[in-house]
Amino acid sequence: MAALNVPFDDRTPHLELQADGETFRLLKPVRWTPRANFAIRHDLPPGPLRVPAGFVTDFASVPRLFRSLVPRAGRYSLATFVHDWLYRAQPEGWTRKKADLAFLSAMRDLGVPWLKRRTIYHAVRIGGGRW
Repeated sequence: MAALNVPFDDRTPHLELQADGETFRLLKPVRWTPRANFAIRHDLPPGPLRVPAGFVTDFASVPRLFRSLVPRAGRYSLATFVHDWLYRAQPEGWTRKKADLAFLSAMRDLGVPWLKRRTIYHAVRIGGGRW
């Protein structure tokens, strides 16, 4: 019997709230494997991405004004871990654009509705940090 292709190893993040009350530390790694056709189309480096235990995230960095439309945490939370880690670690072979596209793909893998994921993606493209 063939193994199922599950893009995220575990959909339950194990987190610890930090003293600032705004950020969380991963207690267990998060691993995401881009779909092969997506990785080839966008020339992504091969293999899974692994966000290490100990990584600190604020979930989605959404300005307060827009949090009623896009809360900081949601169905897309695991995708924000991958995206934040790519921005901070800047692994070889990755660019800001590839990191943003990976975020879009990971949100699709998590079942984020098309309009919401496209809105979040374009917000990141416009307002995302420097690479």
